Amino acid sequence: MKTLKELRIGSSMTQEELASLFEVSPRTIQNMEKDSTNIKDSLLSKYIKAFNISYDEIF
Repeated sequence: MKTLKELRIGSSMTQEELASLFEVSPRTIQNMEKDSTNIKDSLLSKYIKAFNISYDEIF
């Protein structure tokens, strides 16, 4: 299991770069990295596709 922050850092991305890729604000990425328990399905889907992982690898 990896945290959202670990996934981003492992891909050598900044929060700003990931926010741009996901078409959200950098603040949204910051919030998700602090507490991913309330992540929206649409954003979760973007993480799964972008990092080629399964749901179980995040949670």
